[in-house]
Amino acid sequence: GLGDVYKRQSQRQNDLNRTIFMQHNIENTPYFHQNGNKRKNDFIKDYSMDVSNIEACEFYSVPRVVPKLIGKYVTKGKSFDISHQDENGEVWDFTKSSMREKARKYVYEKKPLFIIGSPPCDPFSIMQNLNNSKCDPVAQQQKVIAGRIHLGFCAELYKMQMDAGRYYLHEHPLTASSWREKCLSLIHI
Repeated sequence: GLGDVYKRQSQRQNDLNRTIFMQHNIENTPYFHQNGNKRKNDFIKDYSMDVSNIEACEFYSVPRVVPKLIGKYVTKGKSFDISHQDENGEVWDFTKSSMREKARKYVYEKKPLFIIGSPPCDPFSIMQNLNNSKCDPVAQQQKVIAGRIHLGFCAELYKMQMDAGRYYLHEHPLTASSWREKCLSLIHI
């Protein structure tokens, strides 16, 4: 119906906005300002990166942005989402510590240039939480705990990226209470 068309259009616009943000982020680094018209590949080479092997990863997202980056800004990408399986046929369920550790190891070893984190925002959403008084308090508390686990995991990945001089993008609604969570404030988003 019309609602589905609107959702698809809105999603395409969100994907475009994230892609534009990343392009803007790369092109507006101090390096570009100091060195005039350097190309993106020169920027990456000067930071001792292998431009034939640049990767981007999406966490908590089906492949949406990464496919649009491949060929323009990166050479490959990967999506870590509960709807996708790892090489052993296990879904990327980050409520399991073993899967979080496996993803950390991947980021540590593969060193993706970009990470896009889209952890579930419903535990932190104003709109989603309007009916909390009508929900089972135990189920609601479990949802918040799981949300904090996912948010904390993304913050860990962002910190890994920052410490290595690489990039990340955190995707949550501006009005979500997650922005006030300690794990995000520690990485100075």
